[in-house]
Amino acid sequence: MIIQARSPFIVEVDEINQTASKVLLYIWNGYGSSPASPTYTLQKNIPSATNTKTTYNISPFLKEYLSHVSPASVTTPTTNNSNEWCQVQVRRYKIIGTTETLLDTTTYDVVDGFNLYTDGYNHDNGHALLTEGTYYYPLGESNIGSLLVRNDSGSASYVTVRWFNYVTNVMTQSTFSTKEWKDFPYVNTPNVSAGNRMTITKYATGGAIISSKEYHFRPINECFYTPVECDFINKLGGWQKTWFFKASNDSLSVENQGYNLLQANLVNYDVQEGQRKMFNTLGKKSIKVNTGYVSEEYNKVLQELMLSERILINGSPVVMNTKNTELFKNINTKLINYQLDFEFAYDYNTTVV
Repeated sequence: MIIQARSPFIVEVDEINQTASKVLLYIWNGYGSSPASPTYTLQKNIPSATNTKTTYNISPFLKEYLSHVSPASVTTPTTNNSNEWCQVQVRRYKIIGTTETLLDTTTYDVVDGFNLYTDGYNHDNGHALLTEGTYYYPLGESNIGSLLVRNDSGSASYVTVRWFNYVTNVMTQSTFSTKEWKDFPYVNTPNVSAGNRMTITKYATGGAIISSKEYHFRPINECFYTPVECDFINKLGGWQKTWFFKASNDSLSVENQGYNLLQANLVNYDVQEGQRKMFNTLGKKSIKVNTGYVSEEYNKVLQELMLSERILINGSPVVMNTKNTELFKNINTKLINYQLDFEFAYDYNTTVV
């Protein structure tokens, strides 16, 4: 199972006659050995003799081990060994008096994703960290994006990724059966000018399909504007690349503080000296972008982008200033364009100390 660390994940201990409980968390990045000692030790007494249930939300502890610096830029399937995901081993104990008894040990993979309220409790969103749908990229672009895929069972299962060229329908594929996370390019290199359909299928050893996802990646020839590249961590916890194809505008705002100067000579003062001086002058850059005309399906991308906690615009970190927007419907609005505002997440003039 894959835990979505931005949603609560509850570990429950409720055993007959227990007076307390304990949960040990062993957290580490990669598929190497678990830590020799617990990363966190959590312990609670039971609320009362008639209410023995104890619960622990472990998600906040897991998020500390997830970081997203920049997305992978791959043209071939590549093993992902970054800190974009981690593992946690959960050991549950019941305590009766001073006696601790191990109940079970369970290991999970963890990503920086979240579930919607309507999805219900924290659940596994599948082996590929991108919502199914149709996505667009600028014609001639080589860094189109990549998708993080997991195979969890080693030799007990395998994953096959296939790309189908839209013009020739030629199919290429890549299969892996090792227990690992791998980055796969959205578009196979020979398909860049035409686009492709991408399928990701997980099989049991005997060939039965466990799960499958399908994506469509199509090029757009934007002749007038320079498309703006946007990378963000989506609701499934993986990097996702999207593009804003129409007009973009850069802005600079300045903040500072002022004080009144004491003149060097109150009688024969220098008129070029002035009476006020500014200090702590900081510049902040922002960018306003337009998606271009999109279908109603783009609403899914927009919602995940607005809820993201990590966004890059043209490779630079930003925060989104757009806090609300109408989710347009094609039946009401024939031509849908979204305008979004971002502020770069650093001062224009460096203040790093």
